[in-house]
Amino acid sequence: MKRKFSLLVMVLLCLALVAGTVLACTDDETTPKTPVSDSSAYAGRYYEIVNGQISDSLWIELDDDWGWIDDGDAFGTFTVDDEGNIELYWLVASEPAFSGTIEDGKMTLTIFYQEVEYVLQEDKNAEIAA
Repeated sequence: MKRKFSLLVMVLLCLALVAGTVLACTDDETTPKTPVSDSSAYAGRYYEIVNGQISDSLWIELDDDWGWIDDGDAFGTFTVDDEGNIELYWLVASEPAFSGTIEDGKMTLTIFYQEVEYVLQEDKNAEIAA
């Protein structure tokens, strides 16, 4: 009888541990937010601004299907909330790779603890809009 009780306690503890792990993995903080805006409003190629000039070799392109790709062939998905906060996710990750803001053709991302500015530019030889 004592043995059956110990086995029952161990099974219940294992179930509690598994349930806790499952709940932790489905936490809202680790799940990408549902986009609230139309992705086509953000679609285009955003060039990095380096020393006040548009870099023709450093860019991130946002597509109208909530995807992104960069000049190094990294890619994933992105979300934008109604306050203009953007999060870029690697394709296989639930945590954002980069986050920042996007508004009026300007995107600022925090990349490895450094703010990087990008501008949406149809003609990369044009002057940077103020």
